[in-house]
Amino acid sequence: MKRLGAKIFNEYRPPDMPKEVATAADKAVVKDFNYTLRSTHNVIERQMKEPNDLNSGWNPKWYPAHPQIREMMHTLRKYGLYRDEHKDFSEEMKRLRIIRGKVYRKLGSKGGKKARLRELDK
Repeated sequence: MKRLGAKIFNEYRPPDMPKEVATAADKAVVKDFNYTLRSTHNVIERQMKEPNDLNSGWNPKWYPAHPQIREMMHTLRKYGLYRDEHKDFSEEMKRLRIIRGKVYRKLGSKGGKKARLRELDK
């Protein structure tokens, strides 16, 4: 049926296996013939495809929408619908540093922990 359909619809029809190949005592000959048919079929399939420069669905300048995806993931995380384990880990490490007293210096402020202690003594 497959061969008849290929003949009707003008598709590639692999050639019949020659009698000497089919009756060969060496199975490697049959295996080699089948491999040749498969590789020929792959080449024909590749050549039948529409070229990328003519394909309207293929755009070489396409780039994933990273900013929109990042914003969406941030919103989903805020609502509790998405779990970003790396961000959770970073926040937990920051929380533990604050508990130990290793607070990050604010931008524009002077000094770190010692400067804050001096301010408390005043």
